[in-house]
Amino acid sequence: MWCVMGNAEVLNQQEISDVLAVLRSGGLECTMSYLAKGHWHVGNVRICEINRLSLQLELVSGLDGEEMAIDIDQPAGITFHYELSKYMFETSVIGYESGVNDGQGGRLIVSFPVSCERMPRRVYERVAVPDSLHVEVLFWHRGYTDGQGGVPVENYWQGSLIDLSAGGLLLSVEDRFSVDYRDGQLVGLQFTPLPHEKPLMVEGQIKYISRGDDGGLQHLGVEFVGLEACTEGRDKLGRIAETLGVYAEQGENCKV
Repeated sequence: MWCVMGNAEVLNQQEISDVLAVLRSGGLECTMSYLAKGHWHVGNVRICEINRLSLQLELVSGLDGEEMAIDIDQPAGITFHYELSKYMFETSVIGYESGVNDGQGGRLIVSFPVSCERMPRRVYERVAVPDSLHVEVLFWHRGYTDGQGGVPVENYWQGSLIDLSAGGLLLSVEDRFSVDYRDGQLVGLQFTPLPHEKPLMVEGQIKYISRGDDGGLQHLGVEFVGLEACTEGRDKLGRIAETLGVYAEQGENCKV
């Protein structure tokens, strides 16, 4: 039975300290995301040092180069998987080494989290849209991450939702627009996962493209970006989690 879960569990300060200590001692990586200059930046970090006021993070991958645009007081979200849950908290940058924004790597110092939420990893499994529903997805171009710049021929499209998870979605689109998409492309998305609800608006990054070979449809896999980094985004995650329960209860199977 798929468990409907709307709200994340909030950890107390001792639980936060304990799980962060496990991450540090195990050398486990976390995902850091933040919004700067109108774009989301995402990469992996590792906790090096912990005290009661701050965390020292080492850049591992994805957060390098001048496009990082890290600055003091920069808000950021940190997420990580541990055991059967995904954890997330907000923080802000309070210091960084000079090489961080020059593509040389280095370390950041961020504030110790005052709150941390935990969600079951099950909500990050993909659940198919029930056959009884047709969910349209409107999405638009938000930028490229490969440094090539430019804009697509078309920059606003429509597709159909195939499956959904707290981590992203899969949608089908007309193959004639395939020239407009590329791996790593940032997009904005709007869809109404259940009838008679307000639309959800999120941002994501294209991670998977299945090119059609018959002039018909192709599939795009999009990973959500930035939802764990702020209260509003985590509220959207809670709503997505509730939607997944409804989808599953209507007889669809989870796809890992």
